[in-house]
Amino acid sequence: MNFQRARGVFPSSLFTMIILLFILSVSLCPPAHAQSTALLNGTVSDASGAAVPSAKVILRNVATSEEWDTQTNSVGLYVFPSLPPGNYRITVTQPGFQTLVVTDLQLNVAPPAERRHFGNQRSSINPRLRLATGSGDHRSSAD
Repeated sequence: MNFQRARGVFPSSLFTMIILLFILSVSLCPPAHAQSTALLNGTVSDASGAAVPSAKVILRNVATSEEWDTQTNSVGLYVFPSLPPGNYRITVTQPGFQTLVVTDLQLNVAPPAERRHFGNQRSSINPRLRLATGSGDHRSSAD
């Protein structure tokens, strides 16, 4: 009888051990989206270097025409997290300033070694707005 009792307990504890190891291994894996996305941030400022709060920032994927938009915070900072890799155009508008358009902004996935340490590829674009002096946009390239 002792042999049968021990035999009945062993499969249950083995099953529990396997489940615990599975949960541990899954919890240690990095999220899949962190390996295939980029993060874009920056600070919008005027010609003197002062932050421009509440500026509208629009990011457009050139290939898919998908758009994201946000506003700068009180210190002119904007963030676009978890972006798919691709070619983008960024447009910054604020009343009293010329519209700024930045083209040819290429976001790529970070190499595996960098992903291990930093997650997403991180890119920064820090636009400087010019005061409106008539009509027209100010265009720039990300190169």
